[in-house]
Amino acid sequence: MGKESHTVEVRPFRGTVRVEANGATLASTTRALLLEETGYPRRFYVPEADIEAELSPNPRRTHCPFKGDAAYANTSANGLPIEAVAWSYPNPIADVPDLAGHWCFDPGKTETVVEEE
Repeated sequence: MGKESHTVEVRPFRGTVRVEANGATLASTTRALLLEETGYPRRFYVPEADIEAELSPNPRRTHCPFKGDAAYANTSANGLPIEAVAWSYPNPIADVPDLAGHWCFDPGKTETVVEEE
C-alpha cells in the first residue's frame, strides 16, 4: 500500500477514555486523542499526565513509516506484571506531531472503556 492510499488522522476525542487491566485503572482521561489509520481499528492515545499506572521502559521498539519510531512500556496491575502494555511515539513524524507525549494501550492486554459525549 503506497503512502498516497494510506491515511492517518489524529484528532481530540470528545468523551472519556479509561484503560483497565486486572481490575485496576491504568489511565483515565477526557483529553484523549483518537487515531484512525487505514487498515487498523481506531486507537486512543492518552496524555502521559493522565496515566495512573507507573510505566517502566521495555526494550521493544518498532517503526511505522506513517507515525515514526515507537517506544514500549511495562506496568503492573494489582501485582501482576504486564510487558509491553503501551506504546508511544516520543518523536513522531511531522504528519502526526500531536502523538508526542501520549500513550496507546495494547487492546490485547487491557480493556479500554469509552464514553462518548
